[in-house]
Amino acid sequence: MKKRLLPFAFSMAVFGVNAQTTVILEDFESGAIPTGWTQETVSTDGGYIVGTSATLSSQSFPFTAHTKFAGTNDDNCNCDKSNDKLITASIAIPATGGTFVSFDLFYAAGSYQGATETAAFQVSTNGGTTWTDIATLPGNADWTTLTYSLAAYAGQSVKFAFVYNDDGGWLFGLGLDNFKVFQPVSFDVAAVAITSYKYYGLNEAPIDITGDIFNYGGSAITSFDINYSVNNGATVTQNITGVNIPGFSGYSFTHPTTWTPTAIGTYSVKVWASNLNGNADMVTANDEVTKSILIASNSVARTTLLEELTSSTCFPCQGLNAYFDPLLTGTLHANKPGQMVAAVKYQMNWPDPGNDPSYNPDGDTRKTYYGTTGIPDAYINGEPFEYGSSNLYVDIMAKWQNDVTKYNQRGSIIDLGVTYNLNGDSITVYTTHTPFLTGSGFKLHVAVTENHYTYTASETDQDEYHFVERKMLPNGNGTALTLTDGQSGGNSFGYKLITGTPAQGNYNLWNSKDSISVVAFIQNTTTKHIYQAALATFPVGIAKVGFDYKMSVFPNPCIGNTNVYLNLENTSDVSVRVMDMAGKVAFNYSNKLNAGSRTVDVDLSNVSNGLYLMEVSVDGAVRTEKISVNR
Repeated sequence: MKKRLLPFAFSMAVFGVNAQTTVILEDFESGAIPTGWTQETVSTDGGYIVGTSATLSSQSFPFTAHTKFAGTNDDNCNCDKSNDKLITASIAIPATGGTFVSFDLFYAAGSYQGATETAAFQVSTNGGTTWTDIATLPGNADWTTLTYSLAAYAGQSVKFAFVYNDDGGWLFGLGLDNFKVFQPVSFDVAAVAITSYKYYGLNEAPIDITGDIFNYGGSAITSFDINYSVNNGATVTQNITGVNIPGFSGYSFTHPTTWTPTAIGTYSVKVWASNLNGNADMVTANDEVTKSILIASNSVARTTLLEELTSSTCFPCQGLNAYFDPLLTGTLHANKPGQMVAAVKYQMNWPDPGNDPSYNPDGDTRKTYYGTTGIPDAYINGEPFEYGSSNLYVDIMAKWQNDVTKYNQRGSIIDLGVTYNLNGDSITVYTTHTPFLTGSGFKLHVAVTENHYTYTASETDQDEYHFVERKMLPNGNGTALTLTDGQSGGNSFGYKLITGTPAQGNYNLWNSKDSISVVAFIQNTTTKHIYQAALATFPVGIAKVGFDYKMSVFPNPCIGNTNVYLNLENTSDVSVRVMDMAGKVAFNYSNKLNAGSRTVDVDLSNVSNGLYLMEVSVDGAVRTEKISVNR
């Protein structure tokens, strides 16, 4: 089956370049290779062709719409594109003033069946006799604008070339548009983003104001003022020195003066740069950026949720999962007791032949909710995983691991817990939540997943599958919640599990009930942001590993202290561990106890109200109970 390359979920903000002098602009709207431009190719389709996404796309390499552009499509040709080279006419680079070149690029840097495509941007100062690489072009998930300095070629006549190489394989291709040589104004710094988080608890103050700025000017910035204000109040200014931000380069900052909110509410934070090398900014339209930040009454530790829409008939999914699954099961320890990462995968019934047996209506509901049109499609806490400047899988995994780390370092303003009981084939799931904000438009979702199964009849080479959704409770639409600050709530859901013979449309398990995990999460229905997730990996209220000791826990619920009563037949090693729903240990006890009736005092006076799990171990046999603290 042929590979498929479908656009990943990705968004990118691009600021226009203002108040500049254009030396040359080629937007390909003439519909043909520009006069004076040439190309070299050994391909049978002529190399670069000017057209639109409709005329240049193929099934496995669809160009995103971008008016008319020049493109080379190896997927469509499946021919020798080891040297498709598009060469500009000679261009005189001004001798004075900073000159730059920019262009829009559509290029994946993809791999398939052992081959990896490459692309380079080259320059020649001798009319094309010899060439030098200005840059190896990076892959991306959509059209992106790249800009390079031409200071090294000031006063010279040069040619540029775009070189595509399919590595002798059947790969994808490259698109080029809006080629421009220009001279920008000297001083133009745009505020691009405020990267401080979207919400905090009052307990997290003081808060760092962080963000990104971009130098659209021709002069390198070595000093500037960074400013912020909250709700259009007093400006907080700090001069930054000892930096070097070249033209068309970005810079990430942390304002030296923190912000300490004193009340809950939504605040408007504004950031801008000024005093650029002692000069005024020459383009004011892009100076400021604002962001709303919610301050809630409290925050707790976060469990991060990773979701992926995938399929056993999707070859790009196989390629991604070869790296993603080891990241989930190994480095991140997803869906394992005591960890802070949960994972849910939804199997789709496409691409052709669309026969993945784990596809079911609940997964399809999630697909519709996210608006997924191409797979693989991955989300972190309900927000699209960005694929960065390269789509080489090893680079993607490093970025995703870093993203998860950043999320887990942030608090959540909703506390969430989940447990479940098994009674024969019947599962009952219990959730508890305590919000630290007030609002509506939230939904609670519960997913029963299988940690692992083998499907050797897959259309791809992927045979091992992890964390696959088998049923959502009550269904993929979830349960609406209205949240009130500090007011706890709970829900329960029941379902009869069926083991064996999974097929499209049903919710059957591949393996026994011992292979499941239960993942709960609370999501904003409009923004799709997931505020908190929780994980239950084993049932409560039942014995494990041959636990046959008489045991009771009283009082339960408790107001801060409870007791474990045991009747021991022999001297035994006893341990008691209490964990919150995120796996954080709240109480730990271990001792050798003599035979007879024994009591272990459990001190929970310093924990917050909520639901906890108590593990009692006697000589290695374990029993787990739910404990509710409610003062």
